[in-house]
Amino acid sequence: MHEYSLMKNIVDTVIEEANRRKAKSVSEVHIVIGELAFVGEEQAWMWFDLLKENTILKRAKLFIQEEKGKVKCPKCSYEGSIENLDVADHHAAFPAIGCPKCSSPVEIISGKDCIVKTVKLTV
Repeated sequence: MHEYSLMKNIVDTVIEEANRRKAKSVSEVHIVIGELAFVGEEQAWMWFDLLKENTILKRAKLFIQEEKGKVKCPKCSYEGSIENLDVADHHAAFPAIGCPKCSSPVEIISGKDCIVKTVKLTV
């Protein structure tokens, strides 16, 4: 259901912007999904395709770019990516991510967001 809410928000945002610019159609939507957002790409594609039906996005193609996650450990000062990220329990409300050096809880610096990068409109 996480993917549904995310894609519904993206589709609504793009439709709102297209209407604001008085667009006739939308042909492309480019989004960036952070690795640590734990979004299933296949589910995102599926929901996008279903939600765009009967809208100005009906012929739009979705392009997804992944942003690698980056963390910082307050205990050992490690800063970098998480190797071998175990996402088996990614449907938990907030999966615990430990430092790859000392296993302490980390601060996520990047890779947890999902943003609309660009939209190609016909006006």
